[in-house]
Amino acid sequence: MAGGAKRKEKRQIKKLMKRSPAQKYDWLVSLYDGVDCIIRDEDKYRIYRRMEREFTELAELDGEDAEGFSEQDACAEYAQDCKEAADELEPSVPKEKRGSSRTVMMSAAERQKENQKESKGTGVGRFILLLLVVLVVGFIVCYKIPATRAVIGDIQSFMGMNSFALKSYRVAGDKNEGWESALEHEKDVIREAKPGYTVAFGKLNWIVLDKEDGKALLIADEPLKTIVYNREGGDTSWTNCSLRKRLNSSFINNNFYKYESDAILETVVDEYNVDGEKTGVTATDKVFIPCVADIDKYEDKLGAKTHNLRLRDPGQNVGTTVFISAEGDQIFYGYPDDEEGLSVRPMMWVTTE
Repeated sequence: MAGGAKRKEKRQIKKLMKRSPAQKYDWLVSLYDGVDCIIRDEDKYRIYRRMEREFTELAELDGEDAEGFSEQDACAEYAQDCKEAADELEPSVPKEKRGSSRTVMMSAAERQKENQKESKGTGVGRFILLLLVVLVVGFIVCYKIPATRAVIGDIQSFMGMNSFALKSYRVAGDKNEGWESALEHEKDVIREAKPGYTVAFGKLNWIVLDKEDGKALLIADEPLKTIVYNREGGDTSWTNCSLRKRLNSSFINNNFYKYESDAILETVVDEYNVDGEKTGVTATDKVFIPCVADIDKYEDKLGAKTHNLRLRDPGQNVGTTVFISAEGDQIFYGYPDDEEGLSVRPMMWVTTE
């Protein structure tokens, strides 16, 4: 067990050391913004001292070591601020609790010499532990305060806690650009997801079907049930059916925040005849349902999720649409427009830019 814990700590240390200067800077700034949430002076003191050293090392980067990093002046200012904050807290912290006495005034050579006296990776391990303390205590103290939830969301996003980060951004709302951060977070997740993967957008989960030119095609992971194609029945088309009106009004309003609905793109949706040919008639919608061509194209990503599904193509019988049976067969004679019994999976294109 002890050996496994050591190996896990080594992996965490390696992950931390692999960060670029820019990534390390962003992380330290987020930590700096959240330190005030810590209650104990002892913990604040040790974190400020650690950040003082880390910011100082970034401020001294140049040449190839900088990897294009250009915030050295800002890092020097942050290091000085951390030093002053730590100096102010130092009288209230017992000497045996103060840890290392290194300060921003030490040279790089002196810091390197002192580092060699410590066990390899011990300082980084302590820093990771203190960061966890910051997160836990910060969540308890600040979790319901909108002004701080955006900062907490940044930390959660950095740690890959996507659902928690999104909730934090939404609680922040208008504070600290919470809505904008929420949308950018959702876009980041969609951009990184491979076709076939499931992502969260709005109040629902979606399967990523395709990507192109800064946008992604999504289809609902869970289908809508007990819903008809056209309430009035009779011979109709996608352009005139009640389902189209419902998906592009109440469905959007009930499942997406305003900032999310603005990211749903309008799509030109083709209509087909009973022979599967385009009629030339189109509709412009944000949300639509798949046709036979969509199912054929993305069948490998949908699998059994196409079963018992209504499509928008007209069926061979008047007043019906093509559907997919519970066994996965495409049934072209059709299912009545005004009857329940089939599922519906909304589709939409969203911008990821």
